[in-house]
Amino acid sequence: MTKVDQIISSKWVLISSKDEPQKNQSVVIIGNKIHDILDSDEALKNYKTDRHIKLESHILLPGLINPYSQLSEQFINEIFSNQSLTDTLNRKELSSHEHYTNIVARLTTVKLIKSGTTSHTNVSPYPDIFIEIFNKVGIKLFSGLPMFSRKNNWSNSDEDSFKKNLAIYDKYKLYPNTKMFFCLFESQPVSQTMLSKIANVANELELPIVLVNDQTRSLEKMKQIFEPLIDLNLINKNFTCVDFPLHTYIFELIEKYGINVVLSDVQEAILANQDKRNNLSLFIKKFKTNLDMSLIRNIEHIYFKNEYKMSVSEISNLFFKLINKNAAKVVSLENSSGSLEANNNADLISINITKSDVIKSDIMRLHFFDSNHDSMIDNVWIAGKHIYKNRKLVTINEHILYDEIELLSRPR
Repeated sequence: MTKVDQIISSKWVLISSKDEPQKNQSVVIIGNKIHDILDSDEALKNYKTDRHIKLESHILLPGLINPYSQLSEQFINEIFSNQSLTDTLNRKELSSHEHYTNIVARLTTVKLIKSGTTSHTNVSPYPDIFIEIFNKVGIKLFSGLPMFSRKNNWSNSDEDSFKKNLAIYDKYKLYPNTKMFFCLFESQPVSQTMLSKIANVANELELPIVLVNDQTRSLEKMKQIFEPLIDLNLINKNFTCVDFPLHTYIFELIEKYGINVVLSDVQEAILANQDKRNNLSLFIKKFKTNLDMSLIRNIEHIYFKNEYKMSVSEISNLFFKLINKNAAKVVSLENSSGSLEANNNADLISINITKSDVIKSDIMRLHFFDSNHDSMIDNVWIAGKHIYKNRKLVTINEHILYDEIELLSRPR
């Protein structure tokens, strides 16, 4: 009998190799990896552990992956907007942004954990603050090294951004739950000289490139953006473009180079096409900060807005088994997240189901797609670590955090 670190036995498990959730299954974990998934009775015969978690009314699902986000910037802007103009102007801009960024980083982790997000992409100034906070809390972070060509609170130029990014990479490159990438913005193009510097570093260190479309361009203009990147060998299977319209040109790049495309919306014809959807994943463009930060709710909004003909269960199955897996290609070169299978990362969420028998034929008759319901997520494991246990955060004190936010919003 093999000794393992933990066994999680659940009423249902959404196993990647199956089309429907499987009943009375157990996930066997050694270290930060899934070692085996099998019938619960067989698991207890084959393995022994000091930590056996029984979830008699839950379904186990893969942890959710957010392949792109500027959530932190949205939070910071909302905090600033809640304060008086006089108060804001009286502060030193740099120190206030650093202070707010620290608070926002912690707030982001709280919201993400409760929404079942186990891997998160963040792009904002002060990436080092987010790396430190996310490392302490335990969420996996795909951290953008932002290349700003214009002066802002963090850097004065693209050269300044580049130097700061290299320093951050050197400091945090060995953090186990942190991956980094250069983030380029279509609205802030860097010089050709700087692009060559980025290419040298990215190709040497195998750092991915993410290109964000933050303003509308014609197809011809779009080609002009990608061609220098192709010439510098930056377009490959580790390259991601965010929110670019799905012109024929983008599909040609997918076919030729295997690039990833992250979208805030997708038409049913694309999602239903197996060949065209294999490199697509979804992100939330504008979060509703008064709700949980649910990627599932984002799918709901897209589904109803576009009036899909596919059923909710078909869309949800695509999300968990395809779109979430595609997002793993963006955030991890190893591509060992986004689904429940042996040798993958032990990133899981459990959802309490009171009428569990309904999911045998339709896994999504679970109020996932009903915004009037609170999150049903009860547990979150990241890299095998139980960081959200019975709806309570284990690695961060959210009450202290909310007190700090309340203090910030008081007039001075």
